[in-house]
Amino acid sequence: MGKERILPLFAIALLLTGCIATLYVYATTSNTQSISINNSEYSYEQIITNTQPRIIDIYSGIALDDFIIKAGITDPTTHDYLIIGSDGYQKTVQWDHLTNGLLTPKGEAIFSNLAKAFRVKNVVQIKVI
Repeated sequence: MGKERILPLFAIALLLTGCIATLYVYATTSNTQSISINNSEYSYEQIITNTQPRIIDIYSGIALDDFIIKAGITDPTTHDYLIIGSDGYQKTVQWDHLTNGLLTPKGEAIFSNLAKAFRVKNVVQIKVI
């Protein structure tokens, strides 16, 4: 008799936890229209008009290495880069990886020479390390 009452309550608690977690992730994920690099803001329109397009596999976007150069980073080949998404997900990449990387129109950083774990969605910031 006790199991018949506890199991439904446990199921309801589990469903509520899942719903709250989903709402939290949705609320903390934002679709920004700009990317910050070295404390300078660049709108997606500025990025698209000032950088070269690139195609990797089935993806197309702008060349990340070209974006870094156009942002005015001195000696870009000597730095590592921390790419941060709006959800807080971040990955550090080297210059060699950026030369094979692109930023899609959806704001996702994709690298052809790295595993899928290095893809960062909704990029909001690139820190030069």
